[in-house]
Amino acid sequence: MAKRSLFKTANEQFMKSGNYAYRDRRNKKREFRALWITRISAACRAEGMQYCRFIEGLTKAGITLDRKVMAEMAVSDPASFTQLVAQAASVLNQTGEPRRRNLRPATDHNLKSSVLSRRPLFGLSRVHLPESEN
Repeated sequence: MAKRSLFKTANEQFMKSGNYAYRDRRNKKREFRALWITRISAACRAEGMQYCRFIEGLTKAGITLDRKVMAEMAVSDPASFTQLVAQAASVLNQTGEPRRRNLRPATDHNLKSSVLSRRPLFGLSRVHLPESEN
């Protein structure tokens, strides 16, 4: 007999579904935050800056944008996101703190081996980059 026709098994399934819904409402928030951080990190690396340094620069500059807004900005308005990265970098340069690691500037070769070419990002199914002449 099916779960729908037996009261006890239907009731058990109903209780389990409530538990799954409760659990997944919290997991959804966690997964979206991870997605936003991944998108922001990829956009920052394309500008030659690490994610952690970018967030540090925004904090010191007093810019309070949440990660959801920054991820959307990186996708839909890359020019303004570039300005945001420039502001964070200028604040970090003014404080005189040394960079923790020398990050290479984004080139065609670096982008091909980065996260931009391995998986779809920002809703794109495929990223087309020009082939290197090597």
